[in-house]
Amino acid sequence: MIRAGGDEVSWRMSLSRLFQSSTLMTWMNMFVQSTSLFLLLPLATHRLGTAELSLWLLFATIRSLFVLFDLGLSPTFVRLFSYANAGLDIDAIARVGVVELKGNKCSPGESIVPVVMHESRRIYRGIVAIAAIGIMTAGTWSVSGLVAKTADTTDAGLAWCVVAANTLLQLAIMGFGAAIQGLGQVARWHRTQAMFNCAGLALSAFALLATPRLAVFVAMPCLASAGALVWARKAARELTGAVSQGPGEATAAQRRKLRQVAIASAWRSGLGLLFAQGVVLGSGVVYARMASAEELASYLVLLQVLRAVSSFSQPPFYSKIPELAYTYAAGEVEKLRGLAVKYAARSFFAFNGGVLAGYVFLSYVFPAIGKNVQSAPGLLWALANMAFLVERIGEVHLQLYSLSNHIVWHTVAGINAAIIIVISVSAYGIVGIAAFPGAMLAAYMVFFTPYTIFLAERLINLKEIRFATRTYIPSLVIGLITSCWFMWMD
Repeated sequence: MIRAGGDEVSWRMSLSRLFQSSTLMTWMNMFVQSTSLFLLLPLATHRLGTAELSLWLLFATIRSLFVLFDLGLSPTFVRLFSYANAGLDIDAIARVGVVELKGNKCSPGESIVPVVMHESRRIYRGIVAIAAIGIMTAGTWSVSGLVAKTADTTDAGLAWCVVAANTLLQLAIMGFGAAIQGLGQVARWHRTQAMFNCAGLALSAFALLATPRLAVFVAMPCLASAGALVWARKAARELTGAVSQGPGEATAAQRRKLRQVAIASAWRSGLGLLFAQGVVLGSGVVYARMASAEELASYLVLLQVLRAVSSFSQPPFYSKIPELAYTYAAGEVEKLRGLAVKYAARSFFAFNGGVLAGYVFLSYVFPAIGKNVQSAPGLLWALANMAFLVERIGEVHLQLYSLSNHIVWHTVAGINAAIIIVISVSAYGIVGIAAFPGAMLAAYMVFFTPYTIFLAERLINLKEIRFATRTYIPSLVIGLITSCWFMWMD
C-alpha cells in the first residue's frame, strides 16, 4: 500500500512538472494554434457554402495580418517586465545595454513593475486603436467583395464584425501576456492559452454542427478570446501586486523615457523579423514565376516544413528568455552562461530531430497516403537543412545579445537579406533553385552568425569555444551527417 501510494505521489509530481515546463506548454499552445484551422476545415467545407468558406479563410488571413500590429512589442515588454522584476529602476532599464547594472536598482520594497504595466497598457491601447481603424477601413474593403457573394450578406457582414472584434481582443491579450511571461509565468500563460484555444475549437465545431450560419461559427472563438482576456487581465494584475508593495512611482520624464525605450526596441525587432521572414517567403514567390507546378510544390512544401521545424526548435530557448533576462538584469553573468548552454543545446538538438522527422514524413509517409507532392531533391534538403540550422545558431546568439535591450535585429537582418538576394540572383542561372538555400547558407555562414557570435561574446563573455563544443558543434555534426544522407538517398 505504501509503495502504491508512493507511486501515485511520484506520478502526480511528474505530471505537475510536465505542466510547469515552459517548453512543453509552449509546444502545446503552438500545436493547438497551428492545427485549429486544419481540424475545422473538413467540417467547414461540408457545412458552409463556397463563398462562406472562402470568406472564413480570408478572415483567418486578415486576422493574422492585423495581429502583426504588435510589431515586436510582446518580446520587448517581456524583457522590460523581467528587468523590473529583477529590481532595476527606469534609468537602469533605459541604459541597460551600455552600463554596469550595479547601483541601478530600486530601493528595497519598491518596484517599477506597476509603472511598466501602466505604460504597457497605454501603448497597447494605442496599438488596438490603430488596428481598429485599419480593420474598419482596409479590412472591411478587403472582405466586402466576398461578403456580397454570400447567400446571406447580413450574416456575413455580422460575421466580419465579430472577427474584427476578435482580432482586437487578441491584440489586447498579447499585452497582458507579455506581463505574465515577463514576471516568470511562461508555462502558466501558454497552458491557459492552450485551454482557451481548445475551448474555442470545440465551441466552433459544435456551432457548425448546429447551424451553417457563419456569424455563429466565428462567434465561438471570439467568446473564448473574451474569456482569455478576462483571465489574462486578472492574472497580470495579481502578479503585479504580488511583486510590488506599492503603485510604483515615476516622474513624467521617466515614464516618457520608458515608452521611448519600448517603442524603439519594438520597431527594430519587428523590422528585423520582417526582413528575416520576408526573404525566405519571397524566394517561393520568385520561384513561382520560374518553375513548373511540380517543382514549385516540392520546394514550397520543403520551405514550409523547415519553417515549421525552426519554430518547433525555438521554445526550448525562447520560452526561457524571461528567466535569462532576469538573470542578466540581476548581474549573475556566470549563471547566465550556464543557462544559455543548457537551453541553446536543447534548441539545436530539437531542430536536428525535427528535420529528420520532416524528411521521413515527406519522403515516405506522403507517398504512402497518396499525396501527389514529390519530395524536394536531396541537394535542396541538404542546403536548406544547414542554412536553417546556421540561422538558428545565429538567432540564439542574437537573442542573448538582445538581453541588453540594445536591439540590432533590423540592421543585422537587413544586411543579411541583401546578401541573400545578391547571391541568389547571381547564382540562379548557374545552379537553379539551389541558389536560394545556397545563398541563405552562405549569408548566414559569412555574416549573420559570425557577427551575432561576436555580439554575444562582447556582451557577456560567453566563452564561445566552451559554448560551441557543448551546443552547436555537435548539432552541426549531426546536421552534416543528415545532409549527406539526404543527398545519398536522392
